[in-house]
Amino acid sequence: MSPQLRRITLAATKIIFAFAAASVSFRGFGPSACEAAPAARTVTPAESLTQRVGPVAQRILSLRIISPNDARSASRRASGVVVGTRGDRTTIVSSVYGLDEEPASIVITSAGQERRLATLIALDRTYGLALLEAPRLAVDEPSDLLIGESDGVSPKVGAVAIALGRSLGRLTVSRGVVSARRAQGTLLQTDAKLSPLNYGGLLVSRGDAPPYGLIVPRDVGPMSAAALYDSGVGFAVVWLTVLERVAKMREHGDLEPGRLGLSLAGSDPLREPAVVEAVEPAGAAAAAGLQPGDRIVSLEGRPITAFLLSRRTALLDAGDRVRLGLARDGSRSEVVIVLGR
Repeated sequence: MSPQLRRITLAATKIIFAFAAASVSFRGFGPSACEAAPAARTVTPAESLTQRVGPVAQRILSLRIISPNDARSASRRASGVVVGTRGDRTTIVSSVYGLDEEPASIVITSAGQERRLATLIALDRTYGLALLEAPRLAVDEPSDLLIGESDGVSPKVGAVAIALGRSLGRLTVSRGVVSARRAQGTLLQTDAKLSPLNYGGLLVSRGDAPPYGLIVPRDVGPMSAAALYDSGVGFAVVWLTVLERVAKMREHGDLEPGRLGLSLAGSDPLREPAVVEAVEPAGAAAAAGLQPGDRIVSLEGRPITAFLLSRRTALLDAGDRVRLGLARDGSRSEVVIVLGR
């Protein structure tokens, strides 16, 4: 090798060692000196949703409903929401799922893993709700998130909707939108994925706003949607309505759907008038004097069709009063009917 080439090689070697020394001094010494910096952890969509709903999610409980025969296979799991306290008792609202038959026991588990035996106080079969109580939980301090009116309580169609439940102590979360408002604005329809684990849970927009509503297992209107489970169509009772129904259950106990006690003629209820075809002998309509052939022309002073009559009386309770306008033999009159069971 010529002297000139030897000098060039030596200079290149010095430059390489200089860069290596600079790299070591920058990264530090020891076994980790040449290790790459750890990559930033990616937050999964489920984790992102859970973080978004954190505050209100702390009030969601898991329920294990054990049937009277006490068989493990016969127990059901659902969710519930803490809505307040009465003395040393926690008040919980849930859905009727699994509670139509008096259970042997109801075991609730909070977000903090507190377990209690709950007592069924009343059922609201009109809206599909249940009122329960349990020995006081640490989670039940008063919260503005579950009380009062705000924009979050009345979402617009298309608004983001997050369905929350709890099972085995873990939060279940799914995302969708509010796809419709039904039943005179007291019921929300959503495409968020629902299952029995969500029943009695919350439909929310985020964790720092009042809920949209309480998730129920079916459309509680006359067009029952019980068969729509797992079809991308789910329902929730608007939250302000839930609070009103809790107060009514406190005062009156079980609430049953009201019945007019009549059937209507015709095959196209959307267009045809509400003409009485038959009257139950001991029903509410018979007690008010309605007869086959009567045409119901108004409800509470508003014009009505057969379809609207069914829709607007579907969420009334037994014992509620309704004022109907009748047309009979060319004359008109009004009657007040006390809805039966």
